[in-house]
This record gives sequence, structure tokens and C-alpha cells, in this order.
Amino acid sequence: MLPAVREDAKALATAHGMTTQEYMESLLVNAINEKPDLLQEGRKRLKHFKGSTAAAKRYAQEEELARLRAVAPSSISGHFR
Repeated sequence: MLPAVREDAKALATAHGMTTQEYMESLLVNAINEKPDLLQEGRKRLKHFKGSTAAAKRYAQEEELARLRAVAPSSISGHFR
């Protein structure tokens, strides 16, 4: 975690009467409860990429780049190749 983010997380945790670890865990639990479909998608990707978060991240970035290229006007998309 970046030092600036760590300090902000610590301040937010303190404001909520928690340790930083408790606060981060509560954020994760909330995200899991609010987006179970996203959790399932992540599990599928981890399985597909044999647990490699780096490979899954590359795949997601390539997907996003392909999506952006598909929606970009042809005159603009030529500049990114």
C-alpha cells in the first residue's frame, strides 16, 4: 500500500473507532456482500488463470483496451496503434 494511502486508511479507521486492519476488513466484507456476482467473476478468473492475479490483471487490461478501441472513432483509434 502506498504510504499516503496507508495514512489515509489509518485516519479513516480511527474515525470509525477501528484499527486499520479492522477497517480494511470491514470494507472488504461490505464489498463482498454488496457485489456477490463480482466475487464469483473473480473466482472464475482466478481459476482460469491458475491463481495468477498478474495474468488476470493483464487479461482485464487487454479487454478494456479492446473495448476502448471498439468504441473509439476510426480516425482517433489509429493514433493508439
